[in-house]
Amino acid sequence: MKKAALFLSLALLFIVSFIFDRNISAFLTSMPGPVVNTVAIVFSFIGSTWGILVLGVLLMLFIKKKRAIPAVLISLAVTLLSTAALKLIIARARPFTLGFSAPAFLIKASYTQWDFSFPSAHAAAVFAILPWIDKKNKKLRVAWIIFGILVGLSRIILGLHWASDVIAGALIGFAISVGIKKLFKK
Repeated sequence: MKKAALFLSLALLFIVSFIFDRNISAFLTSMPGPVVNTVAIVFSFIGSTWGILVLGVLLMLFIKKKRAIPAVLISLAVTLLSTAALKLIIARARPFTLGFSAPAFLIKASYTQWDFSFPSAHAAAVFAILPWIDKKNKKLRVAWIIFGILVGLSRIILGLHWASDVIAGALIGFAISVGIKKLFKK
């Protein structure tokens, strides 16, 4: 029941954020100074596909769930393939292509014309790990959620994603992993 409530809350937040995407991006991309930008770059780097892959495996080892590692890797693979397919199908422009600020080296080094915004693969990957953290590890779950929020905010602050991209990515990653976890329990 808690998962359904969380999912519905995030879905509602997605709808609201979609309406206010431009306002949220205008606010978050205009306020940061060099320190906030640097922190955002660090969280964006750690929250990348490879960063989450490494963190996810290390986390499973830390919480003594070695046997879950193949399922976690499958969850991440399905999540990332799904987000890549949705990006190509929806083809939503990134905020920096519409005049919002973004660090030039991120635009030049990482993004090409085909790399679209919706949904955020960073947010999807981070939240794909969450279902694998047991409920008895409440502090770790909360820490991971905070980490996920910071990764998502970093993507908006850097002008690389809209708020709705991040929320949709979190929903997709979480939902796919919940489904895969159920399949592995059978």
